[in-house]
Amino acid sequence: MRRLLNRGRHDDAKDRGAVMIEAIIILPLVVLMVLGVSEFGFIFRSTITVASTSRSAARVSSNVANARGADYETLQTVIASLGSSSIDLEDVEHVLIYNATQVDTVPANCFNTGGVPTSSNAAGRECNHYGQVELLNLAADPAGVAASFGLAADGTPLPANPTDACLPSDIDRFFCPLERDRTPNPNTEYVGVWIQVRHEYFTGILPWEAITLEDKTVMGIEPLGTL
Repeated sequence: MRRLLNRGRHDDAKDRGAVMIEAIIILPLVVLMVLGVSEFGFIFRSTITVASTSRSAARVSSNVANARGADYETLQTVIASLGSSSIDLEDVEHVLIYNATQVDTVPANCFNTGGVPTSSNAAGRECNHYGQVELLNLAADPAGVAASFGLAADGTPLPANPTDACLPSDIDRFFCPLERDRTPNPNTEYVGVWIQVRHEYFTGILPWEAITLEDKTVMGIEPLGTL
């Protein structure tokens, strides 16, 4: 009987040892899986946020149409949308507002030879590029930055600005809102908003520091008589 009891204790000790070994092997895999799921969840959330922001911004740009502050209002929408999300404004690398008429993608001349977004009005493919600095300045001092969009601090057009064109010093002169066509179909002009965001990984389990997220939305500019 004593021998059987000793054997039972020995078997219990072996079982506990086996369980501990299994736990040591499995636990890191479980932790890695949980972190991986969490990381991809963060990426998915940021992807949805960027897509939602581009849609909201394009909708505002479409509705404001050819008003002087079209880009100003569009960028304010980008700032407000991201401000209510998990994406910091410092992570927004580029915003392009461009003439999307008769094009399916962002016009190639909206990028320089190195693939970096840039302002352009070449070959009728106008695009205004706003980088991180412009967005941060606009978020910090919207009234002070308004003048670079041809607006007074209260958002009304500056008296010195012409009513049919942007000034050479205006930041949005390459795709000037005042020159956007609101003629009804079939001549409707389209505006596109392209956003690029740097998403930094939260968990650190992936071999890269960050991933670039992009999204674009194209909408027809609201024609005259629809507002």
